[in-house]
Amino acid sequence: MNNNEKVRELLDRKPDVSDSVDSKIDFLKKLREVDPYGIYQYMYEEFLEVMINSIDIDTIDVLDLWNALNFTMQRTYYEIREKVLENIKTNPDRSIEVWNNTFEKTVFAYNPDITEIILEKAMEQDENEKNKLCTEVFNNVEISKLDIDLIKKVIELLSHKDALLTIRSYNRLPKDKQEYVINSIDISLLNETLNKEIANENNSNKLVELYSQIIRAQLPGINIEDCKVLIEDKLKENPKESLKRFNERSFSDTDFFDITIIEMLIAAKKDGVDISKYKTNFNLSEKDIEELLKKINAEDIPDEIEITLKIKDFSEFSKEKLEKVSENITEVHLGDDVYTELSYEETEACRGVIDELLKDVNCEDENTPNRERKIFEQIIQKLGKKIEYNYKALKKGRKLVKLNDKLLKSKRLYDEKYAKRDGKIATLRAELDELHVRDAYGGLMYGKAVCVGYAEVVKNVFACIGIEARVIGGFEKDPQKRGHAWNQIKIDGKWYNLDLTWDRELLLKRGCPARWLLKSDKEFKDHAIYIREEGQIEEKCDTSVKSEEVRKNVIQGFKRIKGIFKKPNKVKNWLKNSLRTVSLKDADKILNKLEQHMSQGKETEQ
Repeated sequence: MNNNEKVRELLDRKPDVSDSVDSKIDFLKKLREVDPYGIYQYMYEEFLEVMINSIDIDTIDVLDLWNALNFTMQRTYYEIREKVLENIKTNPDRSIEVWNNTFEKTVFAYNPDITEIILEKAMEQDENEKNKLCTEVFNNVEISKLDIDLIKKVIELLSHKDALLTIRSYNRLPKDKQEYVINSIDISLLNETLNKEIANENNSNKLVELYSQIIRAQLPGINIEDCKVLIEDKLKENPKESLKRFNERSFSDTDFFDITIIEMLIAAKKDGVDISKYKTNFNLSEKDIEELLKKINAEDIPDEIEITLKIKDFSEFSKEKLEKVSENITEVHLGDDVYTELSYEETEACRGVIDELLKDVNCEDENTPNRERKIFEQIIQKLGKKIEYNYKALKKGRKLVKLNDKLLKSKRLYDEKYAKRDGKIATLRAELDELHVRDAYGGLMYGKAVCVGYAEVVKNVFACIGIEARVIGGFEKDPQKRGHAWNQIKIDGKWYNLDLTWDRELLLKRGCPARWLLKSDKEFKDHAIYIREEGQIEEKCDTSVKSEEVRKNVIQGFKRIKGIFKKPNKVKNWLKNSLRTVSLKDADKILNKLEQHMSQGKETEQ
């Protein structure tokens, strides 16, 4: 007799609604036995609801009722579940019984009081039962809110039995609790347990998870490199079987083993396996590729394997090191979390432009005072000559913002006007993407950019000569609070603010004093950083270089208005102060007019 027939037979003998509670609970227990997961609930759903609603849960032992319910019923009757959780507090001796009879243990996940009762009772059981219960509880509940001494006891117990769960549990704790429990972990025993688990584990997914947990934990005394070698050897014991076990999710978590997986794919292909059915696209850095080429010959890498090269900036791109695998590099991601997608050829071209910019820069002796300042002055001059502000892109960008605002305010989201406006937005975005004004590629290859493009160029060019610069996002401190981007740069051990976008037009093109090059936070009040998000880094900039010092070394070759600083102080002061309050386009018109006046020897009033 199959379960379907057993359920039908049981339903033929179902109790009446007026029968005793004991008979109803007895019926539910039998039903749970033949249909534990409620697969055939469609056969008895209506009757069941009437029957359970006829039971007054305030007058019975609700724990008995709970232990009789099958999986679907436990999920359905929320009121009973809540009553059970309350009753465990008054009947702690039955907590283990309830835990064992609960199908979905996550019922207890966010009830630290109940979980603590279950764990305390678990610690009173025999060794095997204690290990089993502690493992189940730590696998199913939120442990970070539990009593710290109880956590410490359980982790001490688990560290002798289950290395993966111990390390995973440690990683789930807040930092202050991690520091408290670390002394309860016997690292030598944990190392032994770890080695045994790796040796006995044949599931590639679990091996990869184990290593990622070890990396996160950074427990003192755990040799991470030794663990990695053991896991790599285990994965390579049977490449075909290991690859079979990798599902899409586990592949996305295997960054630490990409090189090993590539080796396994190559070995599998040599054995006649069609490797195209596996994921064959890998994100590798230049360093990863160097490591890969130490283990295998470039010509052995099959065409199926595609590499996405990940570089933080162009200093991490070397044609000499990457040329051998250039056919396999299908894409380059330039940047960290937010990246620019480039082809290998585009990346190579950008690096070529940077090398050309830097080829005649005098890098000075390492011991030269203010060495990096001198390098900075040479490079910033070259960048000022090379890049112009892309007003066309700025106009498109502002139009895009306006259209987006109208779209968000539109009440009729699917009317004809909406569709037309949405099409314009898509077109504008495509045009802006094609111009590359917001990344380093546009500034280097086309010589035009907007503020964030300037900042990306500065970051990438200086990285290629060993000077660290960061892109900072924020807004202009004006009534409109328009979005803006600039840099922070580390020169001779000190951090400075730098805004080439604003200074290029006036300092480099016009010969005015620098106002936004190498400035402290105090002198950079025209800029405001966005609300800081986790992971966003800005340095405190305490020092400035005087405007005249920067101007003196940088503006050589940029003065369009010759001898302008030999004119009366009134003009000089006006240029220094007032000119910065107007837009760049207006400044251009004013300076052209001023140049005409001064070439004719005329005085110009402020």
